[in-house]
Amino acid sequence: MDKMIGKLLSDRYEILEKIGDGGMATVYKARCRVLDRYVAIKILRPEYANDEEFIRKFNRESKAAASLSSQNIVGIYDVGTDVIDEETIYYIVMEYIDGTTLKDIIDSKGKLSEDDAIKYSIQILGALKDAHDHNVIHRDIKPHNIMITKQGSVKVTDFGIARASTSTTVTTTSDVLGSVHYISPEQARGGYTDNKTDIYSFGIVLYEMLTGKKPYDGDNPISVAMKQIQDDIVPPSEYLPGMNKNLEKIILKCTRKKQSERYQNVNEILSDFLHLDDDDDFNYDKQNDNWNDETVVLKQEDIIREEKIDKKNRNREENISEMRQSNRSHRRRKKENGLVGVFLGIITALILVAGLFFGYNYLKGALSGGGSDDILVPNLVGDDLDTAKSKLESLGLSYEVVATEKTDGKANIVTKQDPEANFKVKKDFKVSLTISESEDSVEVPNIVGETILDAESILNKYGLKLAEPSYEEDSEHDEGTIIKQEPSEGSQVEKNSLVKVVVSKGNQNEVQVPEFVGRNKDEVIKEITDLGLKYKITSKDSEDYEKDIVTEQSIASGSTAQKDEVIDLVVSKGKIERPSEEENNEGSETNEKTSDADKKHKDKSTVVIDIVLQADTELEQTHFTIVKNSGGVKETVYDELVSREDGQVRFKYNAKEGDTFDIYKNDTYITTKQAN
Repeated sequence: MDKMIGKLLSDRYEILEKIGDGGMATVYKARCRVLDRYVAIKILRPEYANDEEFIRKFNRESKAAASLSSQNIVGIYDVGTDVIDEETIYYIVMEYIDGTTLKDIIDSKGKLSEDDAIKYSIQILGALKDAHDHNVIHRDIKPHNIMITKQGSVKVTDFGIARASTSTTVTTTSDVLGSVHYISPEQARGGYTDNKTDIYSFGIVLYEMLTGKKPYDGDNPISVAMKQIQDDIVPPSEYLPGMNKNLEKIILKCTRKKQSERYQNVNEILSDFLHLDDDDDFNYDKQNDNWNDETVVLKQEDIIREEKIDKKNRNREENISEMRQSNRSHRRRKKENGLVGVFLGIITALILVAGLFFGYNYLKGALSGGGSDDILVPNLVGDDLDTAKSKLESLGLSYEVVATEKTDGKANIVTKQDPEANFKVKKDFKVSLTISESEDSVEVPNIVGETILDAESILNKYGLKLAEPSYEEDSEHDEGTIIKQEPSEGSQVEKNSLVKVVVSKGNQNEVQVPEFVGRNKDEVIKEITDLGLKYKITSKDSEDYEKDIVTEQSIASGSTAQKDEVIDLVVSKGKIERPSEEENNEGSETNEKTSDADKKHKDKSTVVIDIVLQADTELEQTHFTIVKNSGGVKETVYDELVSREDGQVRFKYNAKEGDTFDIYKNDTYITTKQAN
């Protein structure tokens, strides 16, 4: 039995059952005890919980998906961490979908009807349109990530490797993360990705829905990825001779190798879906008609190496064949036409040489993606690593030291580079370097993520020294940890060299809240102001504290708060005066009557609570929930969607004195108000 079943996350989410697995996380069905509803919770796998890169990806998923509001995208309710059995749990709370995956539907039916495929496609495209309009690229569209509800509605899920893009593109890392049967050529190559990457994967999904087959398959992920880059797609009409020809054209245009030749946006595809039975008004053009399901990590260098070898072999075979044919024609023409044949043969040879020259450069360009925005890799061999870095960064490129080799000269000199000089690549491409090491040189260890003291200890073991650190504000790393180092990990330097570091100053907008309870309000107000926070004071009688002493604070001590955040303080109006025991005995009958009267009066006393709710101006609708807590009994008293046009709404409620009201905005706890 899964160890998470029955656990309670953050005293709110009760894990009920496991419902799915992904490359980075496991998905569970859970019940939210506060709002009493079922949710899906995605929990990062334990093996990745200590991996900063995966945690960043996991957090990025929630931020990217939470910005979307399409009815065809699974909603994100909450994100957080908890510690269970001494293990840190990272989780995202999502909308629970009562349905099945598109992959399961295809597997069970073999293939879908055109009507069903079109119905699902239009909804998938609706989800992608909303994502692309918010500059979010999914990058892993496949049937496994598309849920179909029992009512037949589509819900696109799993933004596990989505990234919020710039206005044009997103650049991948050297490891291509994705599902190879649906991955685009640019992802497999390690190039740049944009909205047309999702369009390619959608084309593959539509192909599989109609035919029940994946257009590319192989013995291993690398071979499938190579086919995505190089091989023409088998037209789906070969499996479905009677299929709608315009529907086939949509698939062929979505899955073209070059991004520039695909549909440029989702609106173009939706427009063509409206004209499936027409011969006119179709965006498709006739240019270039040649045209293990688990998420895996492909090494970019493996793909480039295989592609180079394969293209070189094919090019060599084609050239040999052309030369033989040319020579045969040359000899035949020479025999038939004498000197005229010789002249024509010379012209043919010149054309062939020119063709080979331009063909070679075309293939080099095609391997790196081609296009007018190509960058020529500079010659780096012989440069020291700092010079090589400067050259690359000035061109918008980066580097990675992949190997070292012993030399008699200085350390840290580039001896090999891949790709070679004048090779065309895209912006942000990472060049692989081999650098020299001398007899007295040492390899620089990785100290990013370490504290200053730990870094000094590590460097001492390598015979290196730590330079005077510099500091930067950084919200992603803990204060006091190293976020950059120079030289980088793997570089070769002389012993006793200095390693420069940049240390995180933490989030300067975030402060730690002190203990205020038991302290004088004037002293507390000054400290709150000095910290850059704001305050709100409510005065109450107290049994334990003298006048002007803080008795409660809304943000617990030791917690963090953002600057300008408001802390609610409860301040004593003075101790309640109680009669002595003798006075109590003398007037017991009167006191009992008074007490009963007071109690009766108090039970009947009501307080009008007035809460102003402000809609989020960046969202079409904002979901507000207010949960009343009266004597330990919780009740949802407000659960409404407020539109952006409405702006502010007021919630008024006749409450008993002492009742508290927890306010949630888009299912995230905001604050608590008390009736008094």
